[in-house]
Amino acid sequence: MMLRPRLVSLFIELYRCSWPQIWNCGSVQLPIFSHEPASQRRAKFFILMHGLVRQQVVLTAPLYKKRDEMVSKINNFWPLVIENAPQDIDQYIQPSDSQVLGGHLTRLWIENFEIVNGKVLDGGDPRSLSFTFEFSENEWFTNTKLEKKFWYRRASDGWCGLVSEPVKIDWKAGMDSTEGLLDLSVNLYAAEQAKDQKKLEAVQKAMEKKMEQTGMGAVSFFAFFGYIGRRISAAHSVEANKREAKIRAGEKVEDIIITEEQEDREDMEAALEIFQDGDDLAIAIGEDLWPSAIKYFSEPPHGDGCQDGCCGSDEEDHEHGHVEESDPE
Repeated sequence: MMLRPRLVSLFIELYRCSWPQIWNCGSVQLPIFSHEPASQRRAKFFILMHGLVRQQVVLTAPLYKKRDEMVSKINNFWPLVIENAPQDIDQYIQPSDSQVLGGHLTRLWIENFEIVNGKVLDGGDPRSLSFTFEFSENEWFTNTKLEKKFWYRRASDGWCGLVSEPVKIDWKAGMDSTEGLLDLSVNLYAAEQAKDQKKLEAVQKAMEKKMEQTGMGAVSFFAFFGYIGRRISAAHSVEANKREAKIRAGEKVEDIIITEEQEDREDMEAALEIFQDGDDLAIAIGEDLWPSAIKYFSEPPHGDGCQDGCCGSDEEDHEHGHVEESDPE
């Protein structure tokens, strides 16, 4: 995961302030935790980081709005940004996808949608993201806008990350670049939500057959809209967060027992995921491409023009926010 330099600096400062041997917290005004158990310090640190993400979103929102207004006047801004995308994004864009994105993408907008009026919604998380892609009229599909939401959720086994729901694309005849996989993902999720076991089994068999036929070699970027991830509801996540809070506070909690049936179901869900790296791609777009869009618009495609090893230095990476998150002990 990548964090911008100022965020990294504050992250490290907050981290150091959470330990009893560190008394000088600089510009961050925090209580000294000198006589608190480690579990309580960790709990407070988690709360501080949660608030830090929220505050960063609130402070940067007006800047992104202003940028959106400016780049809307620049022809092919977002197609050029996508063309110059880094490898961890570009690897998912097939030649047929480039024709759509390069010729018809008119706007990209990303929002931390569970932050409303500067506050995180009850049961929500500031790291939840929505991706809105807007397109001009094209020969592939009739949609002018595609919105994909990712909720940041926690499971009872301690796992936390992004989960989503499949988004239907209204393909024109013979132009489905996912070869039917996206429609099947939409149908699969609908059957799960309806708890229609007969329909679910039929869709699962159809997906297995389709995946065998396609080989899942070069999956279209638009299969990204079919990503689901782990099936963790909002209510489940709220309970899991309560459990995690008890653990951080040093309280004893009951062990989570995973049945063989649950394991089999999760294995099946993972096997039928049509875009395995959907959460990774969402993070790459949200934390790199989105904040650095001006940079990618201005750069030559994929580093062309670098000479004498002058490109890609650590100093340049730091300047543009390419700082790997590490344990700041």
